[in-house]
Amino acid sequence: MQMAQLIRDERQSNDKIEMLFKSREKILNDKTKKLVKLEEQKRALRDTGQDSRISSVKKKQRALLLKLQQEKDEMNR
Repeated sequence: MQMAQLIRDERQSNDKIEMLFKSREKILNDKTKKLVKLEEQKRALRDTGQDSRISSVKKKQRALLLKLQQEKDEMNR
């Protein structure tokens, strides 16, 4: 009886960990998509000669990259 309970507890623990990783994976994918959009926006601004607006896009990219790095560091712990 105790062994069955231990197995159930272990499975529940594994399920929680799996949900956490799936959630983090989704977050990372969403942030990566945002980075791609920002890069496309930056390219479009450059192509249309709106160089003055590129710095704000770069700033957003840097902030997003920092968040991605923090997330990566958390996952490696």
